[in-house]
Amino acid sequence: VTLDQLPSVDLLNLDANVGFSSRQVITAVALDGLGDPIVGKKLTLKPSVKGAIGTGCKSQLVSTTNNLGRATFYFCPVKTTEFTVDGLSIVGSAPLLIEVRTRPSEPRNLKGTVLKKAVALSWTIPAEINAGSVTDYLVQYRVQGSTPWITFREGVSTSRNVKVTGLTTSQVYEFRVAAKNKAGAGTWSTVVVASPK
Repeated sequence: VTLDQLPSVDLLNLDANVGFSSRQVITAVALDGLGDPIVGKKLTLKPSVKGAIGTGCKSQLVSTTNNLGRATFYFCPVKTTEFTVDGLSIVGSAPLLIEVRTRPSEPRNLKGTVLKKAVALSWTIPAEINAGSVTDYLVQYRVQGSTPWITFREGVSTSRNVKVTGLTTSQVYEFRVAAKNKAGAGTWSTVVVASPK
């Protein structure tokens, strides 16, 4: 008697998550118990709530696996919800959960310019804004190697330039920035190091 292993359906996207409000591409691959592609089977992308996929961009929510066992989907998530890939046509396959990123990715290209008892910071917008627009940037600093981070209080601002004042001359500081949107604060930028004059 031979017992066949159950097939598997996996997402090729390593982080298994997608950005919010812009067109996304997700690829799933179906393999049998021996690791061979499962060809010609229908996979379906499904949101957990109605109206979660936008109509303003081209969508492909049903896809048939090709000779490599791959199926590709296109869609725009416009509501915060869970999305799954269901392989109902493949016996033994389980739905795959896709996480929707709603907060911004990290601000890019953070740079510091040394001033007298201050450091001027500048950066560029995150690659992914996700849910809505950037509503504020959070700026933090600390003495190099110490904890915790100190939030620089400069009010709500979408400016990508700020002068962090009140610093000690010749002390080495670390700086980082995060963007906020209506879903909350996103990922921190890479850290830059600077020492005021």
